Amino acid sequence: MNGKGKLSVKQVNRRNIAAPYANDQELVRRLAAEQRSLSTYLAPAPIEILEGARSAPEHAAVPDEEFRRESVALRRGRPVLAIREGQTVLEFREAESAVWKEKLVGAAKVLRKAIPSVGRIELTNLIAYPSIGTGWMVDSDIIATNRHVADFFVENSGSGFRFRLGDDRRKVVGARVDFLEEIDSTLQSEFDITEIVFVAPATMPDIALFRVRASAGTTIPPKLELSKTSSDMGKTVVVVGYPHRDPDLPDQKLMDDIFGNIYERKRIAPGFVMEHLAADLTHDCTTLRGNSGSPVIDLEAGNIVGLHRAGIFLSRNLAVNSTRIREILDLARHAPIIGAGKASLRIEASSLASTENRNLPMNEVKITIPLTITVSFGAPQVGGTQQVVAVTPTTPQTVRTGLTWEDIERAVPAIQLALANRPDVVTVKPGYRVTAGVMTKEPVVVTAVRQRYTPEMLTSMGIMPIPTSIDGYPIDVTIASVAEVLGIDRTLVGESAWHSAYDRPNIPLAESNGETTLTISASPDSGWSVLRDFLARTRKRLDVAMYDFGAPHVLAAVRQAVSPSPRKMAMVIQKGQSLLGEIKKNDVRDAEAIGAIREIMGERLDQAYASVAKIGNNLTNPKGLFEYSYHIKVVVRDGKEFWLSSGNWQSSNQPPSDAAGTPTEQWKTYNREWHAVVENQELAATFQRHITQDLIEAKETAEDEAVSTEEFVWVPIEYFQPDPEVMEAAAPPYVTRPAKTFTGQMKIQPLLTPDNFSPEIVRLLEKAESRILFQNQTFKPSADGSDRPGFRELIDVLLRKQKDGLDVRLIVRDIDDNFRQVVTDIVRRGFDLDRIKANGHCHTKGIIVDDFAAVIGSHNWSPTGTTTNRDASLIVYDRRVVDYFEDLFEEDWRRSPKVRFRENLPAVVVDDPAESIAPARMVRVSLREWLGE
Repeated sequence: MNGKGKLSVKQVNRRNIAAPYANDQELVRRLAAEQRSLSTYLAPAPIEILEGARSAPEHAAVPDEEFRRESVALRRGRPVLAIREGQTVLEFREAESAVWKEKLVGAAKVLRKAIPSVGRIELTNLIAYPSIGTGWMVDSDIIATNRHVADFFVENSGSGFRFRLGDDRRKVVGARVDFLEEIDSTLQSEFDITEIVFVAPATMPDIALFRVRASAGTTIPPKLELSKTSSDMGKTVVVVGYPHRDPDLPDQKLMDDIFGNIYERKRIAPGFVMEHLAADLTHDCTTLRGNSGSPVIDLEAGNIVGLHRAGIFLSRNLAVNSTRIREILDLARHAPIIGAGKASLRIEASSLASTENRNLPMNEVKITIPLTITVSFGAPQVGGTQQVVAVTPTTPQTVRTGLTWEDIERAVPAIQLALANRPDVVTVKPGYRVTAGVMTKEPVVVTAVRQRYTPEMLTSMGIMPIPTSIDGYPIDVTIASVAEVLGIDRTLVGESAWHSAYDRPNIPLAESNGETTLTISASPDSGWSVLRDFLARTRKRLDVAMYDFGAPHVLAAVRQAVSPSPRKMAMVIQKGQSLLGEIKKNDVRDAEAIGAIREIMGERLDQAYASVAKIGNNLTNPKGLFEYSYHIKVVVRDGKEFWLSSGNWQSSNQPPSDAAGTPTEQWKTYNREWHAVVENQELAATFQRHITQDLIEAKETAEDEAVSTEEFVWVPIEYFQPDPEVMEAAAPPYVTRPAKTFTGQMKIQPLLTPDNFSPEIVRLLEKAESRILFQNQTFKPSADGSDRPGFRELIDVLLRKQKDGLDVRLIVRDIDDNFRQVVTDIVRRGFDLDRIKANGHCHTKGIIVDDFAAVIGSHNWSPTGTTTNRDASLIVYDRRVVDYFEDLFEEDWRRSPKVRFRENLPAVVVDDPAESIAPARMVRVSLREWLGE
């Protein structure tokens, strides 16, 4: 095995040659004999794979002889062939199999019937995904595909499935199926997808059904018949579909060799069924991600034995078997009738704290803590058979009114026990009701589930809906955060202190009052042009402390700045990167950026990964100096000028000057960042000394590569898009703010964590007399004041100033599946929710205090961001700077909506390293970054 369950090419070929699972052992024997004569077919020139296909591309480095032999064997053992005019191309070349040729020629009649009923699913109004997978006619006007294919263009609205909104948010995504799209052909046979018939929930097989409509003068291809045999194991089969290039596969050359560097066109791949499982079957045909939804066709009978749904390249493939397809089709044709009654639990008030079983049937348990809940376990059973807890339906009771938070807290333990055996329930906790996306002041019992479903879907899965109340205590259902699913207690991070060997008394962070030239700017307005000019002024060296670095235009400017010898560069950077979203699709990984710089600098580049102790909830480097993140964004030029920002060197933070869109569209698309370029040799020297020491200590405390294991999650793309139900507040078109430069004596206080951030900011906020304008992507106080020292004092002074009547307003970021809990904690702590707005592109970490001070920098207001991570900020005491950033704050305040919650978004899920398919409409994010540590 070779990571993620993938076999080597040699292992795959050996398995294919043996194929003990195949019924047609004569075919297997002939294929094996053909493989043994492989060496006579090898040639030094590039090998053409498919009839009519372009030659495989030439590569700079020719693979070794064994790899070439094995890859040719794979193409012969399990080839991928072209389809033209509804027929398999059978003019095989030397890299393909004469044995398979004979087999497929013999099945030509079967294939000619099946191939026309398979089509490519295409989307409009979604430019990133013009085609997404395969579908086939399972009924006279119904196509079958996978649920994860459907996820690209449909969504669960809470009351049923609907088509998603597309790039033009005024219109839904258009979907159609094209039954041609063959190699070397421009012919099309398109039919609109007009109706969502059925989308299976995650607990059912990966199937979705859609109705297609024929336009005048056209005829929908005939349906394909499902296999009726109880087991299809060993059958000789083909997969027909539209394989897509998979950029995540490590063996890109092998993929291009097998598929002839031609993708998203109709192809056919033969093989065998390996196993027949309860809901699935496995097969060994060669497929890629665009094959999702392809039919697996019995080559003898022409029936469908499976619906291809997943696979690990060079391993095995999974398909929903025909029995389950038929069951789903019957379910869609005859939807279950849902009763109107509501279930609830009987809860009896009691002042006792005990467990009673007196006079109860042996299939019931009464629990008192101090509320009494009677739960029925169904009919009593004898023996060791596991029993499933079922809620006993009773007459719905009147919902209690006038409940306090304390009333809800007292009820929660009993309700937790009542729901403890429901696999869909993750947590039960006190909270506030959310209605139409808005948090009310009504305390309720919040039940967090793995995914929300309609009552109809729950019934089809055999799951009883969670009651709307239990003994009158109101229940509000929400989606569990990934932290709750993983059992990560965020309060422990907030409360517990953490200590490292970090100590820098020899590099003081003294206030400067000297002569200074200060240029301030913001993104997406003018930040990049200022940074570009700053880098261009480099003459000797750059000292870089950075969290993420991958924007191509920034990388090009850095390379140009340090290319001439003998210029030098020192860099400390957080290991790992975030490349989520459309904006950063062309960004490179940190390691690639480092490699590109080292390519032109060689030993003149001195680089190390930052000394970070923890990844996720795991201590991965006991010697690490910074708890979770090297989150700093500081660059010193030639020891006399420095750039300091809230934004990383990525395209979302530093949009290029030629970024598309009007200023208003850019404001909606890119992150809001505040930047400063400071020409002050005293301050530049201070930051340079700290970066130098960070570099030295990063090398001294480095851990073995194998120690660190980064965890990732898949986040729905909707988290990074505007809420379509929220209209932008009435405002004129956004006007770009140019950078401004000020020169003269200035009072500037440098800030670092773990050094001096918290005490300096507390002293600053204590001086506020009229207003504190706070804009930060992260604001995570505890509900009860149990924050760790350093963070607690910051929250306390900010809350006190708001309660004293000052104009304390907050703009925060709402990209967090735990955002509902975050806001609940903010409200419980005592902050006024009406003085808080949310903006999905807020990434700055700025503060305005009265008319005299502005804070610019990278400090998130989280327990670790303000105390034990590495971050840098400045307090600038200058009215002109205050005016500049206050104007930006007020503009963002006008355009940002009040806090809202999108309760019907799909759940964030943990990345499974063994799963090769990227979930539809999801982006991969490090767990560390998602948790905001």
